[in-house]
Amino acid sequence: MTITLELVKSKSATRLQGLLPVVRTATERLIERSFALGIPIVITQGLRTIAEQNELYAQGRTKPGPAITILVWLLIFPYCCLTDDL
Repeated sequence: MTITLELVKSKSATRLQGLLPVVRTATERLIERSFALGIPIVITQGLRTIAEQNELYAQGRTKPGPAITILVWLLIFPYCCLTDDL
């Protein structure tokens, strides 16, 4: 299978729903620029609710498993414009 920009965008499209327009636009540009550099990326998480973030933050702290978050969401999540990049 050939990986095309359209394929990468289509796999990410539903996860971009609900994001602030400026965040959605910036993310779409990131997808395009990365692809142009030969690094196709797919967005795996879009809008994350406070409850979902609380569950992720609890992992490795008050719940079993490795810690997978670094920042406390209260500092940034009210603005709904954080992205996790690896």
